[in-house]
Amino acid sequence: VQMEGLYQLDVDQDIWEDSRGDIADFPDGIVPPWLGDPSVKEGIRLSQEIANCHQELERWKAEHANLQTWFCEEYSHV
Repeated sequence: VQMEGLYQLDVDQDIWEDSRGDIADFPDGIVPPWLGDPSVKEGIRLSQEIANCHQELERWKAEHANLQTWFCEEYSHV
């Protein structure tokens, strides 16, 4: 990987999906599961998706509370 322009890469570019897992690159000769095992890679992706869903749920709860407060204030002026 050339270091020049590395930080200009888009997150969807193929370089991030490179899972060759060349055994010579690893001191013990074992490719880490996060790099070489498709099931682990899919599990990581799904775990991140679940975390994102939890964050979105918290944002919706905050929005619900804000709307409820706003409605109560508006209703009290009627």
